[in-house]
Amino acid sequence: ILVCLWGCTLLNWFGIRIYARISMYGVLLGTIFPTILLVILAGKYFLGGAVPALHYAGFSSLMPQLNSLNDWMLLAGMMVSLAGIDMTALHITDVKKPKRNYPLALLFSAVVIFASDIAGSLAIALVVPSGELGMASGASEAFTCLFAHLGLPEWNKPVLLLLSLGAITTVLVWLLGPVKGLWEVAREKRLPAFLAEKNAHGVPGNLLLLQSGAISVISLVIFFTPDISSAFWVFMALSAQMYMLMYLLMFAAAFALRLRRPELARPFAIPGGLWGVGAVTLLGSLSALAAMIAGFIPPSNIRALGTGPSILYACGIGAGTLCFASVAYFLLGKKARLPDTPASARDQNVNS
Repeated sequence: ILVCLWGCTLLNWFGIRIYARISMYGVLLGTIFPTILLVILAGKYFLGGAVPALHYAGFSSLMPQLNSLNDWMLLAGMMVSLAGIDMTALHITDVKKPKRNYPLALLFSAVVIFASDIAGSLAIALVVPSGELGMASGASEAFTCLFAHLGLPEWNKPVLLLLSLGAITTVLVWLLGPVKGLWEVAREKRLPAFLAEKNAHGVPGNLLLLQSGAISVISLVIFFTPDISSAFWVFMALSAQMYMLMYLLMFAAAFALRLRRPELARPFAIPGGLWGVGAVTLLGSLSALAAMIAGFIPPSNIRALGTGPSILYACGIGAGTLCFASVAYFLLGKKARLPDTPASARDQNVNS
């Protein structure tokens, strides 16, 4: 964890150009290519007469089982896996012709993410029995099974290296986005002045180092969980709580700004006026709230240990959420000493 984290921190230190090139090839080689390969191999696997591990029992089998704690628990992880596309908005100033290119890139990304998630997850579920799936290792288990069945075990390690590249690319992409957001907070003097400083490559270096240091400390949780899957889920559930809380605030802010400042020019406006914004806000807020509640449900291996560990898990998730949210609350309470800018510029910042 630490080697990957600080390696990605070093790459981000040198700015958006290196970051963009590595992330582009990392996504292609480490995510899209393995997903396509997995689907092709799974198809060949079943055309050869293999029995699928997942059985279709009618349309009802495609629907989530709302009386299942496992299905509700997985909702939080699913929401986090689909969240984060908004993080790219922090790089919009680095995009050529953003009014045209950014929405197109967002639409293309959403289609690719949706299709690859469904195709890849279905291929894994058809190959590996659900009882043998690990939370953090489903794809690698599917490839191991497929290559062994096809008599190509030597192909397994190179593909697993590509999967690792895809995971590292995810870390690379995620590191710089929050830092650019925090830099805006530092620029408004809600953080110490040294955190607003940028290095020679235009990156908020001090904030980047502070963030990676905090993540390094948080990663020590792995020593207090029974196995890797449990540690993976604790990280996933905690990040779901923080992310969904951020979404609740973001939706509320979007609706409030549209209500209070309807006259502002908005190049990226939700259609339907105030009713359209209200509908999106309500749907998004309810989804985020459901994911937050689901995040308190412990995984099956912790529930199997009894009521005590399950309560301890829920309390740990709640305490972690309150701890991290309290930092933001403290910053919010500080009086912002904004730089002197014309009113029109401040309006444009609010609009952005």
